[in-house]
Amino acid sequence: QGLSAMFQMMNAMRIEVGLWAAALGKRGLNESLLYAEGREQGGKRIIEHDDVKRMLLQQKAYAEGAFALTIHAATLHDRNAAGDAEAGAMLDSIIEVVKSWPSEWCLEANKWAMQVLGGYGYTQDFPLEQLYRDARPNMIYEGTSGVQALDLLGRKASMGGGAALKLLGAAVAEDVAAARAAGG
Repeated sequence: QGLSAMFQMMNAMRIEVGLWAAALGKRGLNESLLYAEGREQGGKRIIEHDDVKRMLLQQKAYAEGAFALTIHAATLHDRNAAGDAEAGAMLDSIIEVVKSWPSEWCLEANKWAMQVLGGYGYTQDFPLEQLYRDARPNMIYEGTSGVQALDLLGRKASMGGGAALKLLGAAVAEDVAAARAAGG
C-alpha cells in the first residue's frame, strides 16, 4: 500500500499548492480592492473607473475559480481516501490542472492587483510585491507546470482508453444539464 499512499500524498500536495496560490490571489484582490475604494483620481474613487473594475473582476474570477477548483479536488481526494474509486479516477483526471491553473492565473491576478495600485503596487509600502514574489514559485512546487502538462496529456489522457477523461466529461455534461434545468 506504500505506492498508493505516496500518490495520495502527492495529490494532497498538489491540491495544497493550488490552494496556496488561490489564497495569494484572493489576498491580492482584497488589498487592491481596499486601495481602489479609498484612492481618488480625477475627482472620483478609482474603483469607479472602468479599467480598474475590469482588473478587479479579473482578479476575482481567477481567485474564486481557483478556490472552487481546489475545494472540489479536496472533496474528491477525501472521497477517494474513503474508498470511492470513481472520485479517485476523477481526481486523477484533473490533479495537474488543480496545481497548475491556480499557480499560473493567481500570479496573473496579483499582477493585476499591483496594477490597480499603480506605482505603489511595486513598493514595500503595500504587500502586493511580496505576494507576487510568494506566488511565483508555485509554478515550480510539486512539479513545474510544463511537467504537469506533459503528464496530463502524455500519460493520463490516454490511460484506460481515456476512461478518466470520459468520466470527467460526463460529470461536466451532468452539471451543465442541471444548470440549464435550473434556468442557469
